[in-house]
Amino acid sequence: MSSNPTDSADGDLSLIERDLRTIATALVGAAQDAGATHVEVEVRSTTRRAYEQGQRGRGRSAPAERVWCSVRVRDRRQATGLWQGEPRVSDTAAHLAGQALAAAAATPPDPADVRAGRLDVPDRGLGILDIRQEGITEADRAEVLEMNVEGVEGLAPGIVPVGFSYVEDRIERVFATSTGQLSTELSSRFLLRGTLRDEQADGAELVDSIQSRHFADVASVPLGVDMARRLEGFRTPADLPTGTTTLVIDQIAVARLLTALAPAFSAIAIESGQSFVAGRLGERIGSTKLHVIDDPGLSGALHTRSFDERGVPPMAIPLLREGVVGGAYVGPAMAAARGQRPTGHSRADGSLWIGNIIQRAGTRSRNMLLPEKGVLVAVEDILDTSGIDIVAGTIDVPVRALSMDGPTVVGCAGERRLRCSIEELLLAVEDVCSDQIRIREADVSTWIVEGISLQ
Repeated sequence: MSSNPTDSADGDLSLIERDLRTIATALVGAAQDAGATHVEVEVRSTTRRAYEQGQRGRGRSAPAERVWCSVRVRDRRQATGLWQGEPRVSDTAAHLAGQALAAAAATPPDPADVRAGRLDVPDRGLGILDIRQEGITEADRAEVLEMNVEGVEGLAPGIVPVGFSYVEDRIERVFATSTGQLSTELSSRFLLRGTLRDEQADGAELVDSIQSRHFADVASVPLGVDMARRLEGFRTPADLPTGTTTLVIDQIAVARLLTALAPAFSAIAIESGQSFVAGRLGERIGSTKLHVIDDPGLSGALHTRSFDERGVPPMAIPLLREGVVGGAYVGPAMAAARGQRPTGHSRADGSLWIGNIIQRAGTRSRNMLLPEKGVLVAVEDILDTSGIDIVAGTIDVPVRALSMDGPTVVGCAGERRLRCSIEELLLAVEDVCSDQIRIREADVSTWIVEGISLQ
């Protein structure tokens, strides 16, 4: 591959002949030559290895590399155009730049859609590239799958592994602009996903996964065993206690809930009235036990990044400060209008790119807090988050419910519904446990809620 970033803008974008920095600078130059007044380009290369193992044996795919480009331009009318996709071998930089400029020509001018200001991009301390990735062997990868499949087999009669899959990515991102910015980021991602079936419970299935920047996190967690124990626990049917009882919201449900709520803190959604927190900055909408931030700079976390798709290094945002609305995600245009720094949570198309959701843990464990509650109900998981409406501020979602006696699970009450306003639920959090764990992009702990019942 060529390593000269000053190659001509003409010609083939294939990685056979060009590296990512060359592709990015070629696209910037081509767009400028075609008349763009400002250009932002992101080029991303993902090299993927994928493996799977199930009842029919093991399979793997050959390592594959895919390149994705984003070309964002401003024309002389102050209109913005965007082209995104996977370039073909036959595509030239001039052709893709022309596609972006054609999109701008079909778009009304928007003087407020300004470019992002130049900020220093960190290139160290993010912990998002597993430096041991090059040393991972085929035997290491096979062992991850075998450990999980074998861990399930024989653990509980009737619970069988449908299959486990392992995906490993090495990602390079390059961001370049017509103002001279040229930033590079290298990262790794590892995914282990499993599906189990309970043949003694009408074929009920459970799907779960682990994702991390580091192989050791995926390789060391017995996902299959944990899933089998969860699925076995669902076998014992139980009725929910009548009346209003303490509600325990387990970590996986908290992670899904907070991730679904994050877009409500977009400054665009707030100013357009498309969020239940519109006009409520500095007001209390939750318990004093809830302190939640979005930190895309957290070392080693799943959504940590050097820069967003507008080239802005991200900053931590306090979404809730002890239950009070604390801050908002702000893109480049709104930041310029307000005289602020953009927060680094923007996609090239203007949509929100959330970071790592961090909920501060409590000081006491579940085993300390739950015995004093007696009979209670637990939300083990939220089965579908589409019923969380951040505009109306309501929740109407299916959940998997457990009946509990203190910290002991009595049985599974199956699928129930959680229906309330978002604010009602957040205000009802009486305590937060100390059992913080990382679930995908969220670091969360168990919630103990009073005054909310399942239906």
